[in-house]
Amino acid sequence: MPLRTDIEGVADALRTHERFVVTTHENPDGDALGSLLGLHLALGSLGKDSVMVIGGDQPLPPEYRFLPLEESGLLRARPDDASDRVLVAVDCAQANRIADATLLPGAPLVVNVDHHHDNTRFGGANLVADGASSTAEVLADVFAELRIALTP
Repeated sequence: MPLRTDIEGVADALRTHERFVVTTHENPDGDALGSLLGLHLALGSLGKDSVMVIGGDQPLPPEYRFLPLEESGLLRARPDDASDRVLVAVDCAQANRIADATLLPGAPLVVNVDHHHDNTRFGGANLVADGASSTAEVLADVFAELRIALTP
């Protein structure tokens, strides 16, 4: 797929593929975890097969316990079928910051959604809005493009 750097390219990648692995950066913060969960739930609402992955066994920050990550299927290791899934990295400015580095090699397509000004646009489809307050804000625009209603 040619390099795409726009909302339509990302929306098209999410619309036309069926299986996804969603990840974020190492030592995730609130934007990373909220974006991870939000995209996973949005993909599910579209009938897509989505898994969330962050590597390691380090506990998540306690202030984010209210997010139903484990209840929504958060994985702490690469799934066996990761190379059959589109990799979506949210809130991750560089490929070397992906929480589980084993996800990148072999991914059939990498989608990169972020708001950091230093993003290297490492995906085949990139949406980097460095004027946005958060990746969650950028994803809200993607959801609008896909006609996904935001829920509480």
